[in-house]
Amino acid sequence: TFDKNTGDTLATTSKEVVFDQNYGELPTPAKTGYTFIGWYTDPEYGEKIESTTKMDISNNHTFYAHWTPNTNTTYKVRHFLQKVGAGTEQNTTNYTETTSTSHTGTSDTTVSAPRSSYTGFAAPTSKNITINRFGTSEISYYYNRNYYTVTYNPNGRGTPSFTSRSVQFGATYPIPTISVTGWTFNGWNTAASGGTQVTGTATLTNASNETSY
Repeated sequence: TFDKNTGDTLATTSKEVVFDQNYGELPTPAKTGYTFIGWYTDPEYGEKIESTTKMDISNNHTFYAHWTPNTNTTYKVRHFLQKVGAGTEQNTTNYTETTSTSHTGTSDTTVSAPRSSYTGFAAPTSKNITINRFGTSEISYYYNRNYYTVTYNPNGRGTPSFTSRSVQFGATYPIPTISVTGWTFNGWNTAASGGTQVTGTATLTNASNETSY
């Protein structure tokens, strides 16, 4: 008889063989995520039996299927980015799925799921994923927006209504006012001399601390 030994399907479970004759054609079982490597006399070890092996056992006996895990079983990693101003509870209210990436590995093994990198977002802690043999495993990563310091330098004149604040990447924030007796305030600029004028409200689009003058 033939024991599929954790396999999924096996069309033929037994055959009759004459003593001292070759076993002849042997059935081929199937197991999703694994490759069949042959029939053996023991579930874990034993001697491999081929179609050309002569039957030298004088009673009924059982052969066991042996398997090797596939190394190209797929799994999915989903990547979610925190919305501007949202909380950190990991749900679709606070995060938007930006992409999913497909990877491959060995069936029924545990690996470190690869992370992605996004400008202005902090990388989450690495997670492990067990790759099930059916290729349906998936895991999610959630990326939080970084905070950067925005500073206002009065360039030697007056005191602005605030001089700095911590701003979430991608967030819009108000610009401080400033009044200096005998001077006309022309606005804030991205450089002490020249630069680009910043008016009204500003959005933090650079993943770094910023200073306006």
